[in-house]
Amino acid sequence: MTQFGIIQSPLSQTLTEDGITIEIIIFRDADEDEWTLEILDHNDGSTIWEDGFETEEDALEEALRAVEEDGIASFAKALAINVH
Repeated sequence: MTQFGIIQSPLSQTLTEDGITIEIIIFRDADEDEWTLEILDHNDGSTIWEDGFETEEDALEEALRAVEEDGIASFAKALAINVH
């Protein structure tokens, strides 16, 4: 999907574990090559990775790795704006 020069990856997805739902958003600016990874929690708290990813697959792999290692609850904090 393209909106205002932003391309959202079709690999973006919603993930639910232990009753907690997060949204994995992978996107890039139409003029950029690197993909950005953002995770939104149920309260619209946002975690954005500082470093970009060469491929959208790399970004998804990192999101799933972080959920597995840190737990989905680590991304479900009210009023959170985290930088990974």
